[in-house]
Amino acid sequence: MKKLLSFYSCSGRATRSTWWGWQIIGSLYLGFVLAVNYFGPAGVGLVLVLLCLSLPFIAKVITVSVQRLHDTGRSAWWLLIIYVVSLVPLVGLLGLLFGLWLLGIKAGDQKENRYGPVPGLARELSGQSRETARANAHDAYLRAVENRENQQR
Repeated sequence: MKKLLSFYSCSGRATRSTWWGWQIIGSLYLGFVLAVNYFGPAGVGLVLVLLCLSLPFIAKVITVSVQRLHDTGRSAWWLLIIYVVSLVPLVGLLGLLFGLWLLGIKAGDQKENRYGPVPGLARELSGQSRETARANAHDAYLRAVENRENQQR
């Protein structure tokens, strides 16, 4: 269960390729659901089941988007701002283009930031497995937060 919850953790950072990978997977699944709705047997039940099964994909796309924002040194609030702005008529297209640039095109911070080390770099340097590197990075992040709180007291 702990591994499943860490899969949906918003802490840490994600690379552009990770973000694009999950965007493609989510889009393909959504396309599958729409194709079943259009070409498949008539019935709302099947589409509702498929949409319910898409919730884990949606959750993962959101967590990877948050991690991607962390990679650029921004908080998760930026994702909410991008979503809200994209709903505004006429301005929405600019909001979507900005979000696409920020999440999918802009390079992340090349150094460790307040959200953790550069993704993949610590693992490459130490030869650790992905799980071990993620656990160590998360522990280091928690220690840094604890030290920051102690300094503020």
